[in-house]
Amino acid sequence: MAFGRVVQESDIGVVPAPWEAAPNGVVSLLAMLEFAARDYVEIAYQFGEVLATLRTEKPKELDLGNAIQTLLAEANRLGLHVTREALGEFLLEMVKLNPESVTAIGIGLERTFHFKNVGLNTQRTCYHVETIYSTLKAELRTTLFKVIPKERAKYNDPEWLKSPDLQTKFPLAFRELERAGICYSLGQPTACVFHSMRALESGLSALAKPFTISSTLDNWNTIIEQIEKAVRNLGTQQKSQQKSDDEKFYGAATSHLYFVKNAWRNHVSHRLENYSDDDALKILLRTQEFVGSLCERLQE
Repeated sequence: MAFGRVVQESDIGVVPAPWEAAPNGVVSLLAMLEFAARDYVEIAYQFGEVLATLRTEKPKELDLGNAIQTLLAEANRLGLHVTREALGEFLLEMVKLNPESVTAIGIGLERTFHFKNVGLNTQRTCYHVETIYSTLKAELRTTLFKVIPKERAKYNDPEWLKSPDLQTKFPLAFRELERAGICYSLGQPTACVFHSMRALESGLSALAKPFTISSTLDNWNTIIEQIEKAVRNLGTQQKSQQKSDDEKFYGAATSHLYFVKNAWRNHVSHRLENYSDDDALKILLRTQEFVGSLCERLQE
C-alpha cells in the first residue's frame, strides 16, 4: 500500500479551524472549546490507551486502527501538519517492515485503517507513540489565542460601525475606523489613534474639494489654513440661509480638524505620545462621529 495514500488530506477530510474562517481570526471561547477541547481529551485518552495496551499485551495482538484513525483525522482537522508527519513516519516504518501490516478500506471520509500486525517490537512502538504525543503537544503550543475583554469585543466586529452613509460615502475612512476598532479591541490604543487619524485624512480631503483646494501633497496645517481662508470669504457673500448654513458647517468642521491636528494627529504621527485605552476610545468615537457628520454634505 502506498504510504502517500495513508496521509492525504482528501482521504481523511479537513475541516478548517473556526479561527481560520472567522473575521480577524477571533472566535468565542465556546467555539474554541467545542472545536478542540473535547476532542483533545479524546486524543489524550487514545494515547494513554495505546501505551497501556502496549505495556500489557504483545504488539502483534494490538489493533491500532481506531487510535491511528482518530489521530490522523484530528491532526488534519486541527491543521497539525508536523503531528501528521510523525504519524506518517510511524506508519511508514510499519509498512516497510511488513507491507501487509496496514490495510485501508473505503475512500474519503469513510476511509478506515486496520493493522493486522504492527511488525515493530514494543519498545519501538512505544517510542513512536510517545514521540507523536510530544509532537502533538508542542505543535498545539504554537497556536496562540488572545482574550478580548467583553467591553471591547464589539469593536472587533465592524458591525459597531455599520452606517450606510459612512460606508458608501467614506469607504476609505470606514476601513480605517474598522482597523482602529480592531486595534482598540486587541489592547493597542496608540495604533487605534493612528488609524483614527488616517480616517480623518478622507475627511480633510472631502472638506477641501468644494473650495478646489488640493489635498494631495500639502501638510494638514497648509490645507486647513486654505480652507479657513475660503470659509472666511463666505462672509463676503450676500446674506442668506445657505450662506449661514455653509459658514456653520465648514467652519465647525475646519475648527475640529485644526484641534485634532494639534491635539492628536501630530503627536501620534511623530511618535510624541502613547495613548491610554480610555483616550483611544474617546478619539475613536469622536472620529467616527465627525466623519459621520460630513456625510450630510460630502463624500470621498
